[in-house]
Amino acid sequence: MGIMSINDLDELAGTITLTLIFNSVWKEERFTWEPDHCGGLKSLTLPQDSVWLPEMVLTTAADDTVHISTKGNFKVRVDYTGLMNWWRIGIIKSACVADVTYFPYDFQKCHVVLSPFGYQTEEISLVPMRDTISFDHFSNNGQWKVISSSVKVNSLPMTKDNLEDSVEFANFTIVIERKPLYFVVSVIIPIALLALLNPCVFALPIESGERVSFAITVLLSFAVFESMVSNYMPQGSDPMSLLSVFLVITLMNSTLITITTIFLHSMYHKDETEVVPEVLVQVHFFIRQRTLSRRINSLCHRHTGKKNMSELPESDSKTPYGKTEKSESKMAANIKDVNAEIRSVSEETPVNWKQITETFDRVFLTVFLLFNFLFCLVFFLYIS
Repeated sequence: MGIMSINDLDELAGTITLTLIFNSVWKEERFTWEPDHCGGLKSLTLPQDSVWLPEMVLTTAADDTVHISTKGNFKVRVDYTGLMNWWRIGIIKSACVADVTYFPYDFQKCHVVLSPFGYQTEEISLVPMRDTISFDHFSNNGQWKVISSSVKVNSLPMTKDNLEDSVEFANFTIVIERKPLYFVVSVIIPIALLALLNPCVFALPIESGERVSFAITVLLSFAVFESMVSNYMPQGSDPMSLLSVFLVITLMNSTLITITTIFLHSMYHKDETEVVPEVLVQVHFFIRQRTLSRRINSLCHRHTGKKNMSELPESDSKTPYGKTEKSESKMAANIKDVNAEIRSVSEETPVNWKQITETFDRVFLTVFLLFNFLFCLVFFLYIS
C-alpha cells in the first residue's frame, strides 16, 4: 500500500482521510499459457469484473467505504505464469483517535487495517511486499509531516468461541507530526503576550478610570482564545490537552487580577476619614522599609566601589573628566537622603488609603508579572 496524500485529520471526530494506492498480487493457476504458442504474448490486461478478486475489507472504516475494491473500473495485469497484479486508487476514511496532550507539538499514530474478511487463513494468506508504507507518490501536506510507517500482518480468530478458524489482518501504521508554526503564531504567541500584559493593569494610574475595563478586556481575550483552541480539541477528557489546562489557569489568574483591581479601586476611593486597619499599616511600612533598604544597599555598594577606586594611584583613580571627588560627595548625599527616608517611614503616622493602594499596586505588579512570565516560560518549554 502507498499513500498519495493526507487529505484531512479530524481531531474532533477522530478520523483520518487518505488517498491510497493499493496493489494486490496473487497466483491464478487458470491463467497460464505458453508465450511461444500465443505469438510471444507474455502479459495482458483484463477488466477487474472478469476475474476473481481478493476483496479487502477496511476494518477501521469511519464511513460506508468498507469494501475498497468494489468501486472503480480498474484493470488486472496477468502474465503467462498466472501472476495477477491488481492496482487501484481510492480515498478512505479510517478511524484515528487523536492524542492532543502536547498540542500543537503533537504526534498522531493512525492505523489502517485491511483484511480478506470471510476467508480463513488457509484460504487467503497475506504477505506484505515491504515493511513500510510506500510514499513514492506522496504530496506534502501543509499541516502534517510523515515521521515513520510500518506494515504488520496478524492472524486472529474470527470469534472468541471458535479459535480454530482464523483470519489475517494487515495493519498499516503511519506516524505523523503536526507542523506547529501556524498555531504558534496565531495562538501561542498572542496568549503569552496577553499573559504578560495582564499584570500591567497595576501600573495604570487609578485616576485614569481605565483599570477595570483593561482587566476585563484581557479576561475576555483569554476566553476567546480558549474557545478557539477548544474547536481543535476532541470532545473528551482523556487525553486532555495541556494547552487547554494552561488557558484555564491563565483565565483563573486573569479573573483574580480583575477582582484584585476592583478591590484596589474601591480601596483607593475610600473616605479619608476612615481609619486604615493596623494590619494594612504594618504591611505598608514593612514593604516601604524593604524597598528603601534595597535602594540604600545598592548605593552603598556603588559608593564602596568608588571608594576603592580612590585608593588607587592618582593617575588611575581619576575619571577622564576629573570628577571623582564630586561623584563621591553626591553619592554620600544620596545615601543620607535614603537613610533619612527610612527613619521617617516608622515615624509616619497618618497613612491614608491612597498610600496603601499604591503600595499594593507595586506588590501585585511584581508578583503577577513574575508568576506569569515563569509560568509561560516553563509551560511552553515543556510542551515543545
